[in-house]
Amino acid sequence: MKFHGEEGIDAGGVQKEFFQLIMREIFDPRYGMFTYAEDTRLYWFNHISLENELEFELVGVVLGLAIYNSVILDLHLPMVVYKKLMGYQPTLDDLTQMNPQLGRGLAELLRYQGDVEADFCRTFQVWR
Repeated sequence: MKFHGEEGIDAGGVQKEFFQLIMREIFDPRYGMFTYAEDTRLYWFNHISLENELEFELVGVVLGLAIYNSVILDLHLPMVVYKKLMGYQPTLDDLTQMNPQLGRGLAELLRYQGDVEADFCRTFQVWR
C-alpha cells in the first residue's frame, strides 16, 4: 500500500495507519455522525445527524475491511454495539455504560416503592 508521494512496505504499519486516519476523521464529532461523551470516553451515533443510513453503512463497510485485513483499531464504542451485532438483548447496564446519569436515574426509578405516576406526574408507555 502507498500513500500519495510516500513509499512504504506494508508490514501492518502503513495499512493500519490508513485505517486509523480514516476512522479518526469519521468519528470526529465535528462531522456530526458520532458524538463523544467526555465522562465515559465513548462514541455514540449522533441522534441529530444529517447523514442517511447508507453513510453509516459505509462506516460499517470500512470497519469490516479493517477487520478482514486483520487491522486492530482503537475504537471506543460501548459494549451494547457489539452485543447488538451478536444478536444479544441490551440491558439497563448497557444503558448505564453509555449514559451513567440516565442509567442510574432509571435504576433508582425501578427501585422506587411509591406511585411513580402520582409522585412524579409521569407515566411510561411502550409504543409498538
